[in-house]
Amino acid sequence: MFDTLIQGFAVVFDPSILLMVLFAVVLGTIFGALPGVSATMAVALGLPFTYTMNPIQSIVFLVAIYCSSITGGSISAILFKIPGVPSSAPTTFDGYPMAQRGEAGKALGVSLVTSAIGGDVPPQPAADTGGAEVRSQRNVRRDLPGPVHPDQP
Repeated sequence: MFDTLIQGFAVVFDPSILLMVLFAVVLGTIFGALPGVSATMAVALGLPFTYTMNPIQSIVFLVAIYCSSITGGSISAILFKIPGVPSSAPTTFDGYPMAQRGEAGKALGVSLVTSAIGGDVPPQPAADTGGAEVRSQRNVRRDLPGPVHPDQP
């Protein structure tokens, strides 16, 4: 069991993979900060680089570009009130006024930290209220293709 985990860490911490991640993060942050270049387009622009890579390097490269371009999109949203990627549009509501008050560094730091937390912590359902019975009914209803109760459509 732990052999597979150790092999996974050996692949992830390979110097060529770490160098690829560093290059992809820089490239993705630049693409994300450019208004009009979405994260999907950044991945599409990075795709030709992967033709000569092995599959693990390619996937790591593309995922790093995508994640860093989402984070980089907040740079132009905070500094210029122009979101770099569509998902950074809400950042303009608080980030740009903070930049006008001279707190751009704080806004960029908060954006970076929350983006890192959001990328590492698995999402929890917002409406996770009720007991175990309510959650289990909701899960069954989500997983079944048809109606659960004959009276409900």
